[in-house]
Amino acid sequence: MARLSLPLLVLLSLAATMAFPDGAPELTCHPLFDLRPVHAETDALDAKNSPYRLVQDKVDFEANDRVKVTLYTVGKPFRGFKVKPVDEQGQEVGHFEPGAGYKALSRCAAATHKSRADKEHVEIHWLAPADRSGRVYFK
Repeated sequence: MARLSLPLLVLLSLAATMAFPDGAPELTCHPLFDLRPVHAETDALDAKNSPYRLVQDKVDFEANDRVKVTLYTVGKPFRGFKVKPVDEQGQEVGHFEPGAGYKALSRCAAATHKSRADKEHVEIHWLAPADRSGRVYFK
């Protein structure tokens, strides 16, 4: 499994104590809120000191590839998350499959939690576009 550098690839908006009950709202797809928490009294985490890790099973993708992404804690459980796939230019690329414990947002390529229950880890699956290959990073 390719383990990716947290400061370069991960900017997670995780809330340790609170989360929207059914995931990040669609308005978080707007560039103004890009991966910034929108709930009260919660700031984005400093990636260097984050107690959360994001691991993807590969960085380079071919057309229609499927990439497994695992988000987990090395500290307290988390309740909410939002993860976004980007290419080398920082543009959204591909989309997430629907899955247990997470849902894809319809206005952007991001995935978010389905419930605010405590989580130790979540596995999400990303699908590459049918018409290109390249590199994908998750933040």
